[in-house]
Amino acid sequence: MALTREDLQAIGELMDSKLDSRLAPIRADVSSLKTEISGLTERMDTMDAKIDTMDTGLNTMDAKIDTMDTRLNTMDVKIDAMDTRLNTVDAKIDTMDTRFNTMDEQL
Repeated sequence: MALTREDLQAIGELMDSKLDSRLAPIRADVSSLKTEISGLTERMDTMDAKIDTMDTGLNTMDAKIDTMDTRLNTMDVKIDAMDTRLNTVDAKIDTMDTRFNTMDEQL
């Protein structure tokens, strides 16, 4: 018994119908996964932008800290110089005080 063209077409349509009904849940799952992946991609892009902003902020803060460190080192040098000068002034005052006491005793 040979199958006619109509028979083969009917068999094809029946197979297509069964295949479509079996593929429908898979297609729905794939569509859902695509939606979830799209959402995750958007969130990842947002996070990347935030990380870039934070990185820029950290670089700015790092530069400011370096500037402050340099200024503090300069201040330390100046304070050391002022301390040395103050010690010199104290020594001179002690010498002048001694001389003044000596002169006072001589008078």
